Amino acid sequence: MTSIVRCAAILAGGKSSRMGREKALLPFENKPLIARIAEILTPIFPQICVVTSKIEVADAANLPMVRDRFPNRGPLGGIHAALSHFEAPTFIVACDMPFLNADFMRFLAQNFNGVALVPQNDGGFEPLHAVYAPQNIPIFESHLRGAERMPPLRSILQEIDAQWVSVEVARRFDPALKCFSNWNTPQDAANLINSP
Repeated sequence: MTSIVRCAAILAGGKSSRMGREKALLPFENKPLIARIAEILTPIFPQICVVTSKIEVADAANLPMVRDRFPNRGPLGGIHAALSHFEAPTFIVACDMPFLNADFMRFLAQNFNGVALVPQNDGGFEPLHAVYAPQNIPIFESHLRGAERMPPLRSILQEIDAQWVSVEVARRFDPALKCFSNWNTPQDAANLINSP
């Protein structure tokens, strides 16, 4: 049965090594990037948190902070932390995506009825712009507790039988798929700010 997703989590636990500074705090439109993301999410999701170990990042978003239960295990650790915190289906988004599309996120929130709902893009898929259910926690935990090297997220998503939103559907909301753009390097940020 389809139910509207009411929780969202911003993942901000990365080291930002390619950016050279904390991505979540980069200035964008006269505010920290993570504050902009929080503003876009707030009208859609009544409950929002930031998964991070840095108080200043959560403070910049003016949101509760949730720490990874499995530190230094990549984005899967952040997804696990958010699901463990809310114990409810949760929209997961990275902290470096400044051009989120509110209508598309509402579509995902209103059409979730499985274990994961993940958009596809021209180059693959977007696991950090997706909805996950808490019943995934045991499988995610088994990987987080497992071998030193984490399997690719795509293989984990296939293991849990994730549902996919086609790139054609995503383009109905955002023809240029700019909502999936993210800032990994200073050049990324410069290019995206100056792009139409």
